[in-house]
Amino acid sequence: MTTRGPEDTTREAFRLFEDGRFPESLAVCNRLLEEAKDPALEVLAATNLFHIGRYEDAEVFFRDLAVRMPDSSYVHSYLGKVLEARGGG
Repeated sequence: MTTRGPEDTTREAFRLFEDGRFPESLAVCNRLLEEAKDPALEVLAATNLFHIGRYEDAEVFFRDLAVRMPDSSYVHSYLGKVLEARGGG
């Protein structure tokens, strides 16, 4: 029996995202974020929410991230995409 550590599981979340398996990637992110906060996983979770059409949830995530990571062009770019998708951009 092999147990995977958080690093392996984090890689799995990113691989699932890259494969377009957004709900599965989000589920892995959520499991990992229950254990410890990780900005990269929070961004990935928010991006997954966007891609599965959960714009309201994605907006909440990205607004919080924008406050904590004000220099992240990625976060601000996706927040703009979310607002546009919701009709507020």
